[in-house]
Amino acid sequence: MLHSENGVTRDEVIRAQYADLDVGAGLAPHIDLLLERRLLVLHTGGGLRITEEGRVLHRSAAQTQQAGRRQVHTGISDEEYLTTIQVPQRMIRNSGGDVSQT
Repeated sequence: MLHSENGVTRDEVIRAQYADLDVGAGLAPHIDLLLERRLLVLHTGGGLRITEEGRVLHRSAAQTQQAGRRQVHTGISDEEYLTTIQVPQRMIRNSGGDVSQT
């Protein structure tokens, strides 16, 4: 998550998410919805800042995600999980694909 005393701009949020499965381009309508719901506010200079209500919702969503992850990962070691991720990446590279997160 991006943090800044003055908030972050919409473009900074989108650029940061390109590294996370290339989802940045589709974020603009979601940012607009968060602004509409007052979960984010826009400050002078274009900085987006999370509201207290947004912070509460974010915390709740994070707890739900963590509980789901614990359930899904039950009985799976970190080593097994890492192997599961690395093998398809290696296969993609072997076939000439690009798995970089740039």
